[in-house]
Amino acid sequence: MPKTWWILIIVCLIGSATDLWAVSPTKNLIYITLDGVGQRSFFQLQRKNKLPAIQSVINRGNVRTMFSVSNANPQHSYQALWAGLATPKKQIQKILPGSSIFEWVSKHFPKKSVAILLSKAPDHPSLSNMIPHLEKTPIHIGNDVPRTAWQAVSVAKAYLKSRKQSSFFLFLNLTDAEKIGHQYRADGEEYSLAIQAMDRALGTLFAHLKQVGDWDSTDIIITTSYAFNTKNRIHENTKDIWIASTQKVFRKARISDIVPSIKASYQGVDQDQGVVSIFKDNR
Repeated sequence: MPKTWWILIIVCLIGSATDLWAVSPTKNLIYITLDGVGQRSFFQLQRKNKLPAIQSVINRGNVRTMFSVSNANPQHSYQALWAGLATPKKQIQKILPGSSIFEWVSKHFPKKSVAILLSKAPDHPSLSNMIPHLEKTPIHIGNDVPRTAWQAVSVAKAYLKSRKQSSFFLFLNLTDAEKIGHQYRADGEEYSLAIQAMDRALGTLFAHLKQVGDWDSTDIIITTSYAFNTKNRIHENTKDIWIASTQKVFRKARISDIVPSIKASYQGVDQDQGVVSIFKDNR
C-alpha cells in the first residue's frame, strides 16, 4: 500500500478517536457555585494562598473574571447557570421543561449519573417551579435552615459513594458566604472566614475524588451566582463574577455562556447558535 494511504488512514483514525473522546460518557463533571462570593474577596484570599482546594482546581486549568447577567440576583443568575439564559434586565424568563443542562446531559448520556445538591431551596418561583419536571434527576435540597458547606459536601460524598453509574454529573451550591453577606456585608472578616470554610469543605470532596481514583478523570467548574455590594447587604449588579475551572477558560464571558460551553465540552462542537465555547481542554 502506498505511503500516502497509510498517512491518510492514520489521520482518519486520530480524528475519529478525538471525536469519540469528545462525546465520551465517561467524563465526569462537578459544577459548583459559591453563592454571593465576589471577585474582590475571592482574589484577595486566593493571592494569600487561603483557598488551597480551589487553587488545586486552578492548577489544573485557570481562573478568570466573568461578566454577570444584566440583573444580578438569584433568579436571574440561576437561569443562566442552569439553562444558559441571558435574561434582559427586570424580566424573568421561564426555564422550560427540557432546557436545563441536567436534562440535556440525562438525555444525551442516559448511563451517566446526574444529581443536583442544593444547600437551600430555590427562593423564586421561576426556579422552584422547575424542580418538579426534573423527574429523572435526583435532587437533594436542604431544609428551611440552609446546609453549611460541610453538610452539603457530606451529602455530595455520600451521593458519589452510592451512585450506581460509573460516571457522573453533579451540581452543588454552597451558600455560607451568601448568608454572611446578608447578615453583615461582603469583604468583612466573617465573610472571608465563610469563604475559607467553603474551601476547606471542598478540600474534603476533592480528597475523596483522589482517594477513589476519580480526580484526574473529573472536570470541575467553580463559579459564583452573584456578588454583594461591599458597602451594604444587597446583591450587586456588577462585573464581580469569576470562574475557576480544570478546563482552561480562554476568554472573558458571561455566566450564561457556561451551559452551552459544557455542552460543547461533551459533544466536541458548539451546539448553541452563535456561542463559542469558553473552555479549552488542556488534557
